[in-house]
Amino acid sequence: MREVVTQRRPRQFDVVSEIILAGDPPVPPPQVRTLIVWGADDHLPGSTVKTAQRLERSLPNAQLVTIPRAGHLPQLEQPDEFIRAVL
Repeated sequence: MREVVTQRRPRQFDVVSEIILAGDPPVPPPQVRTLIVWGADDHLPGSTVKTAQRLERSLPNAQLVTIPRAGHLPQLEQPDEFIRAVL
């Protein structure tokens, strides 16, 4: 367990955490097109659709797609809808 806790986090985790916790975009935000696929029924703390919308607003070239009847793992819970969103 100590190994997991002391591991260095990926930069993506830090960026998303900053957006969720602070509500402000990271500086500077990525300039690439970003697709955010989100389960509409995600009930994990900090994983609401409102959070996804805040993330979308914080990225200049982002598009948010919510997957109905999916929680935190839309790629597993609704794979056909997930593939449609990505395509």
